[in-house]
Amino acid sequence: MTTATVLIVEPYVTGHRGVWLRWISEQLIKHKWRVVIATAAESLKQPSLAWLVAGPTSIEVVVVEHTGARVPSGSLRSLLTAQLRSYRLLKQLCTETRRKHHVDAVLLPYGDYAMQLTALFGSPFGELPWIPIVMRPSFHYRRMGVSAPQPTLSALRRALFYSFVRTPSLATCLTIDQPLYEFMRTHSRLGHKMGYLPDPVDTIEPAGRTLARDSLDIPNDAVVVLAYGSLTARKGVQYLLPAVCSLGRTDLHVLCVGVPDSEFRTLLSGSEASLLMRAGRLHLIDRWVDQATEGVAFAAADIVWLGYVRHWQSSGVLVQAGRAQLSSIACDAGLIGWTATRYQSGIVVSMGDQNAIVAALDALATSPELRSNLGRNGSQGFASHTTDNAGAIISDFLTDAVARVRPTRCGASAGADEESADVPVRGNQ
Repeated sequence: MTTATVLIVEPYVTGHRGVWLRWISEQLIKHKWRVVIATAAESLKQPSLAWLVAGPTSIEVVVVEHTGARVPSGSLRSLLTAQLRSYRLLKQLCTETRRKHHVDAVLLPYGDYAMQLTALFGSPFGELPWIPIVMRPSFHYRRMGVSAPQPTLSALRRALFYSFVRTPSLATCLTIDQPLYEFMRTHSRLGHKMGYLPDPVDTIEPAGRTLARDSLDIPNDAVVVLAYGSLTARKGVQYLLPAVCSLGRTDLHVLCVGVPDSEFRTLLSGSEASLLMRAGRLHLIDRWVDQATEGVAFAAADIVWLGYVRHWQSSGVLVQAGRAQLSSIACDAGLIGWTATRYQSGIVVSMGDQNAIVAALDALATSPELRSNLGRNGSQGFASHTTDNAGAIISDFLTDAVARVRPTRCGASAGADEESADVPVRGNQ
């Protein structure tokens, strides 16, 4: 049997999208796919794509010149404007690739790029069977018990998402959002087109606890709270530091690992941060985090901080904490709060309740047994969140897509979902 070719379209490699691109590529090659990656030229400058720039011989790369466009989280109008640029770029990347390579299927690791535009205009990949992975829909939150603001025009967003999933050449819509998957599976006509992808993380390379702490100048008997990833105000460290200071526990340390933005650097010059730094209890690893540094960070930690602010989507750090068998302190909002509560992997608190944050820190710092129990719960709850499992899921769905999706001319009539009154009747999908 001839090896099938999958085109992975990832135009804007920011944050951890480069990490996702790497494990997805490696996994699909492992599952005998021929991999072609299409991206914008500016993305090759990101440190997370250094592995791709180095030129793995097993992967073909197609690059186009383009100025990036971030998908905003504001009004629906601004979102549609940004998505129009993204939609055109996705189409361009696919067209350029097909001029040079045969393509059997398309994978879009960040399916939210042009979700609404696809619902209105059809697939940017024409007749090719494709699989998106969506992360940001929020119209279902209230109904599924997720604490988050109701999005503007929620019914319209829901209708557009239904139309997106109904796109004829879209074989399966994967999501890392478990509430969204459970919500959509109840839809009698669209549920079969949804798949759940347990948000995967790479296996953290083991590092000895004592060695890790020695390298960071952290005492072996300290209780370490880890804030990890892109260090911005949304990490909520502005709530963590005052709580640590108010406890008066000299054994409580804070470890921040990642690249701080300007707002976070300002926070580090504040009174609480300065006090902890002078006491040798606030530690910072200020750089793009490679696997070795990640191993050191999680080996040194006792508690993972997930007190995020205005962050409604899931968090890979929550999964990493569970996979590392570490307890966490999590915000009660969004998918972080929903997931941490379901798996009982940490203490869930409101970021508006300083007393609750202090109490959670004190309880975890005082009780190694509590930390161990919560860490064990996380390890069990996130057991399926591995790149091997995710790779097998994606490969299986792609194989099924190539086998069963008949080529459909982009713009052909797809009919209407007569059951759902809130879905607009359209001829073009």
